[in-house]
Amino acid sequence: MEEKRRTSLQNTRNEVYIHARTPPGFTVKRMAETLKVSRLDNGCNSELIKLEFERSRRTYDLRRLARQISRVHGVRIGRRRVEELMREHNLVPKTVRKFKAITISNHNYPI
Repeated sequence: MEEKRRTSLQNTRNEVYIHARTPPGFTVKRMAETLKVSRLDNGCNSELIKLEFERSRRTYDLRRLARQISRVHGVRIGRRRVEELMREHNLVPKTVRKFKAITISNHNYPI
């Protein structure tokens, strides 16, 4: 069944771009299914966050953690969702100390 296309004033912005990308014969619903990315439920997401946070020795911040989860596990999760789950589970990354040179090279002692 042919899907009726609405005028641009009746479409949302996202629908306009989806219509522009859809090949002839494709419905918007079918296009949305092909573009869908797998997303796990919140329980699995929190377990992944805990796992990767511990694997990073508690050093990754929320942006690095979100990127690592998408790279390793193939799950797309936003940084704000990671932030919310980290706060919920009290996961606070360690602060990395600034390198400070302690060598005193201006001395009269033999080396």
